Amino acid sequence: MARYVPHWLQGSIITIAKGGNTTSWKPVECMAELPIEAYQHDRIGDGRMPYVQLDLLCHRVSDTSTQAIISVFLQIPWTGTESARRDERAKQASQTQPDGFRLLLEAYRRLDAGNCTHTPSFLGASATIQGLDSWVPGGFVYYIGYTQVPGTQLGNSMIGRGFFYECPPEKQDVIREAFKEALISMGECGVASRSFPNPRHLYWLEESQKIFVTGSFQVSKRPWVWEPVEWIRWGLQEPPEEVFLLDLCDDRG
Repeated sequence: MARYVPHWLQGSIITIAKGGNTTSWKPVECMAELPIEAYQHDRIGDGRMPYVQLDLLCHRVSDTSTQAIISVFLQIPWTGTESARRDERAKQASQTQPDGFRLLLEAYRRLDAGNCTHTPSFLGASATIQGLDSWVPGGFVYYIGYTQVPGTQLGNSMIGRGFFYECPPEKQDVIREAFKEALISMGECGVASRSFPNPRHLYWLEESQKIFVTGSFQVSKRPWVWEPVEWIRWGLQEPPEEVFLLDLCDDRG
């Protein structure tokens, strides 16, 4: 059960903007909740505050058959102050963009500018502040909207289970090459995955023989070059004995 979804968000209309155009969305359900909690004495010098990322499945207000994901970045109180009086929680209010929002927004803007077709499409972003009945009155609320991708999920949370592992070897080879093309396309935009590499973040579209990469993204920290070890890191190929775990966990961001 989602802990941090405020009641006002469940019935709200979320408006996001991209290039001067706005679209409005209504939440249907919370698909994921990722809290970044902290005690007040943990506060980082640059003023960053605790927050929660809520990934909401939404439908477009003007066309309920059109669905998308809106990631909401909502400031939450310091651990231990959740039940403090409203005026006390309001003193924690900040408008500093959390890292999760800042990194994801920059990555989606680069993917959009590079016309990458192997990730969700960027729909827009917006910002507002929390009302009196929210976690931190006056605290930040940031939104990023992006499309759902088509296709079949390659894996799930269980290692070695899922669609990819049920495919014959020749089909797995085709999927690996499609995955390589997807990562190269992202790399050309200067973007890398920020999610832990796992086939559950990959979707296979049979009609176009194409892979879509989902999850979180960030701007690459260095020039990105394809390496075959990526197949192993993402669980699409068995590692040879000489490949150590350290290699598989290398930060390609």
